Amino acid sequence: MYTCTNEYPMKTKINSLILAFALVGSVALLNSCNKDDEDPGTDQPKTNFVSATIGTKAIDPAGAPIVNFTGSTLDFTVNDKDQVTTLAIYVDVNSTNTQSFSGGGTAFANVQVSNTTEGLYTADGGSIILTTNDKANRIVEGTFAFSAKNTNMQNIDVSNGKFYIKY
Repeated sequence: MYTCTNEYPMKTKINSLILAFALVGSVALLNSCNKDDEDPGTDQPKTNFVSATIGTKAIDPAGAPIVNFTGSTLDFTVNDKDQVTTLAIYVDVNSTNTQSFSGGGTAFANVQVSNTTEGLYTADGGSIILTTNDKANRIVEGTFAFSAKNTNMQNIDVSNGKFYIKY
C-alpha cells in the first residue's frame, strides 16, 4: 500500500510565515507614511504662525499667535516658550503691502526680552512686506525684519520674520 505524504512540510510552513511577515510589514510601512509627504493641494488649510530670530535666538512659540483686528489694524503677538520673550506686530491691512517700522511708518512692532523696562524694545527701522493681503478671506502672509531700541537706546535686531495670519 502506498500513501502520499508531504515530503517538505517544514519548508511550506516557513514559506507561509515569510509571506505573512512580508504582507504585515508592507501594511505597516504603508500606514507609517507621513501625510506631510503628500502634496497638500489647496484644500489643506494653513494655521496661524509667526517665526523670527530675536537677537541670536529663534523664537519657539508657546502656542498659536494671539490675533486682534479692529478697523484696518491687525495686530498679532507670539509668546516664546520661555514665558518671557514676546513679539508683537501691528500692521494696516488697508495700506501698501510694504510698510515701514520707522517713525511715521504705518507699521509698529515691539519685543519684550525680559521682565524689566530695559527688556522692552520698540521698532525704529525695518519693514514688513505683505506677500498675501487677501481682504475678502481675511488672510495676510509675509515677512518682516527690524531693529529696535529700549529706553537705554540699546539695540536688538529681529530678522528672518515670517507669518501667516487669518483674522
